[in-house]
Amino acid sequence: MEACQRRGNDCYWPKNMSLNYTLRNLIQPPVFEQSIVMEFGRGEPFIRIMERAADKNRNFEFVCNYTVYGHFIHDMNGLAGEYDNVTSTYWSLLVNNQSANTGVTSFYPKDGDAIILNFTQVFNKDLSPGPIPSSITFYWVIRSPRPISKSDSSVCVCVCVCVCVCV
Repeated sequence: MEACQRRGNDCYWPKNMSLNYTLRNLIQPPVFEQSIVMEFGRGEPFIRIMERAADKNRNFEFVCNYTVYGHFIHDMNGLAGEYDNVTSTYWSLLVNNQSANTGVTSFYPKDGDAIILNFTQVFNKDLSPGPIPSSITFYWVIRSPRPISKSDSSVCVCVCVCVCVCV
């Protein structure tokens, strides 16, 4: 991975590659599938590309929580994953139609990748039972670009909720 280039306190990657980024929900009304082409630089993590896509198109806004393992996508385009005793839904990451073996924080796309965040449903009887891990997470809404300078009129909206789960 290449390191980002610095502009003051900001980090950026020269944008010399592109990918197709798709949100897909075919299981819960209202169903949707929408795509956006994003430019990115080598070594740029996908979570940063997601943030820029949300800045460009409100349909790509998301809510995620951050753990020691990285970002976990909870909500895309207003549709949140849920868990109950029968089914669970979540946003899964597909890269070139294959399940990714990593999450959005540690995934570094390649030029020409087709990336899909697919709303997925599993029936909990198919899941192996196990303890809920202890965790501390922080939720926030990525809504608009962070201000670049004092004269920038952009607004950054953050909603932070600390969630502790103890077993």
